[in-house]
Order: sequence, then structure tokens, then C-alpha cells
Amino acid sequence: MCEGNTLPEGFEGYIQGGSYRVSKVFVENGGESEVTLHISVPDELSEGNYTVMVRANAGLASDELSIIMDAKECSGFWSFIHGIYAQGGKEQIKKS
Repeated sequence: MCEGNTLPEGFEGYIQGGSYRVSKVFVENGGESEVTLHISVPDELSEGNYTVMVRANAGLASDELSIIMDAKECSGFWSFIHGIYAQGGKEQIKKS
């Protein structure tokens, strides 16, 4: 993953922009860009909360996004409820 981003121990991940794995995204002032965060969990996962931290830096401006995953095992399958917290932003909840 990119510098400053963190994954729980044993997790793997990367950021995708378009069709490519990227380590940087360039956006004009006031512009927008879309990227996808891919996360793989370890085979030996325990139930509990796991936090992924994604950071963005642009000179004097920076922001971070905490993704908190609540992992639960049910009948041999894993369920994740995601709480997404942007610094100073609103919480969004997604379930998969």
C-alpha cells in the first residue's frame, strides 16, 4: 500500500486507479478522482474489529479515512460490517 496507509497484521491491500495499481493520485485543485481500495484478509482470521487507515497528503493539506471492519464468522463464512470515518466528515456504514 501507499506510504502512511496502514493495514492490520496479515492483511494485504492495494489501491487501484483505473486499471492499474497506484501509489499516487494526482488531482487538480477542486477536482475529483476515483480509486478503489482492495483488501485481502488472512486465512487465519479471528472475529473482532480491524482498522484500515488511508491517508491523503497534498502539501499543506491532508486527510485520513479510517475503515473499521467488524468481522463475524457465521456457518463457515465471514461477514464484515464496515464503518467508514472521514476526519471531520460523516460516518457511512456498509455491509457485505
